Amino acid sequence: HLLGTSGALLALLLGVMLFPTTPDAVHAEETTKATLAIQPTLAVTLPNTVNFEVQPTAAGAVASGSATLSISTNNETGYSLYLSTADDDNALHSINPDTKQTIAALTKENTAAASFTNNTWGYNLSKDTATDSTTYQSVPTTQPSDPQITTEAPTTDTYNLTFAAKVDSSLPSGTYTNTVTVSVVANPAYVPTISEVADMQDVTAEICAASAEGETATLIDTRDGSDYTVAKINGNCWMTQNLRLAGGRTLTSEDSNVVGSWEFPNNSLTLGDSYTEARFILSDNPDPDTALKYGGYYNYCAASAGTVCNDIMEQDALQDICPKGWRLPTESEMSGMDNYVSAFSPVLSGIYYDGTLDGTGSYGFWWSATADLGGLQYLLFYVDGRLFTDLDGSGKPSGYPVRCVRSS
Repeated sequence: HLLGTSGALLALLLGVMLFPTTPDAVHAEETTKATLAIQPTLAVTLPNTVNFEVQPTAAGAVASGSATLSISTNNETGYSLYLSTADDDNALHSINPDTKQTIAALTKENTAAASFTNNTWGYNLSKDTATDSTTYQSVPTTQPSDPQITTEAPTTDTYNLTFAAKVDSSLPSGTYTNTVTVSVVANPAYVPTISEVADMQDVTAEICAASAEGETATLIDTRDGSDYTVAKINGNCWMTQNLRLAGGRTLTSEDSNVVGSWEFPNNSLTLGDSYTEARFILSDNPDPDTALKYGGYYNYCAASAGTVCNDIMEQDALQDICPKGWRLPTESEMSGMDNYVSAFSPVLSGIYYDGTLDGTGSYGFWWSATADLGGLQYLLFYVDGRLFTDLDGSGKPSGYPVRCVRSS
């Protein structure tokens, strides 16, 4: 505390706290071609305190102090910087307990120091050296939702963090202080949307979440090179074409929604119904476009990748023949699709029953992952322009199409 008359020095101490942080490590299994390949680093240097003195006058005198802030990052999406006071109070307070007066925050933003109202202070953060024309702002009392500075690429930057005050001789001399928090954080990795990736297996929950409602894309199933239209519908990503994966191949956890691996047999539904043996058939409609729309038909043993091969046991499918990351939808997910008929693009592909195809042009069905208490599986039905869920009355041996969902 500096004693004296109106001509005494007024010392100001600004404690600057630094909290650099980096995001969590990017796990290899979650990395796509559009995300970070390396762990980002962030280096920040800044002095702990900024001290300056001002000689008060009756008309008000100005003084300032600066600190050098250096930031360097290899983060592909850059960094964001936030600055605020630490205690929801942006006035400077005397360290003398007998002095109740304060130096208030600026009330008019972007003001040059000479134009400050007496007994106020502010800050400037810039790559330029402070001059008489430098303008200042009040320090926010809480960390703002938007950063004061943000970058979008790897960079090394040097800033001047300058504080200025204008005081008159009505203020008791002494040391006035506050704590300013400077937080520098690495920006999160860029997350693409479904229209920015190539393969079904590339779509993660984060990518689906980043996609806009109604966004569409055409993606490739890496298992056989088939391409499918997909769309963000009711918060999740859905195939909007029927799966047409053929058997006679090994499905693994690297490309399919299975644990370990499963040998998908090349058994045809034309052999008749079976609930113990996985059977399928691809549409052989003479019209290529219709055959593409109808896709494949699978009994439930095949749809569930060989895990639900019983007739009446209540058992939800915990794995299936969908691409990795995708799965059979639940009854709950299917139940809301009636509001999204156009987006879902349903087709009247019918049902394979007792070795023959029936109902094409009249109705469509799709397997779900959900069983009811009687052991029947729920289906999504399409008839008369409506989508709704109901139980499978023909049983698990019957052949229905599959559409997979990627939850967000």
